[in-house]
Amino acid sequence: ELNEKNQLVTKALAEKDVLLREIHHRVKNNLQMISALLYLHGKSVDDSSAQEALRESRNRVQSMAIIHQNLYQGNDLLEVSINTYLDKLLQHLISSYNIEQNRIQISKKIDIPQMDVDTVIPLALIINELISNALKYAFQGGGSGEIHVHLGEREGAILLEVNDNGVGIPDHFSVASSSNFGLKLVTILCDRLGATWKVQSRNGTQMSITIPQKKAA
Repeated sequence: ELNEKNQLVTKALAEKDVLLREIHHRVKNNLQMISALLYLHGKSVDDSSAQEALRESRNRVQSMAIIHQNLYQGNDLLEVSINTYLDKLLQHLISSYNIEQNRIQISKKIDIPQMDVDTVIPLALIINELISNALKYAFQGGGSGEIHVHLGEREGAILLEVNDNGVGIPDHFSVASSSNFGLKLVTILCDRLGATWKVQSRNGTQMSITIPQKKAA
């Protein structure tokens, strides 16, 4: 009788695994369809600012689609491999902004190998915004440079740093008064995670975000 119960539990767990993978697969497909629609819409408009807004929206959708792709293809359905995820996201952003090969070098140092889905999704959008901003504004006029991404832990909190050696931020820059939608989105997502963040200009731009572990769990 015990053996039969164990077999039923094993079967139920296997069915749940298949169902979760199918859900992640369908979510990824739906997000990629939205991304494709945004791409087609961008091709049909002539206004450059509208095209840019649609491209940025497409990148945000794609940053979430990659998460669900990693989940259904991986061994763990509850946590995301950060290294694998960032490799795919960075490749997508370089392609999206048509960055010439070797003009902007992006390096990463990941000290947290895996992270739960509830934390990864808002964090992925934050990383997408910060790197997109660096690609668009830090190296204007076709200049070359470097972007470094670090994700680790400090004093019991998750620490995300995105630094570049570009032109830096303007004097008296304030996130609160900025009209940049991406930075406003970062502020909203940080509030959701209970995180604090700061921006500094020192040989480029340095952005750091601290997420309390109790909020990220």
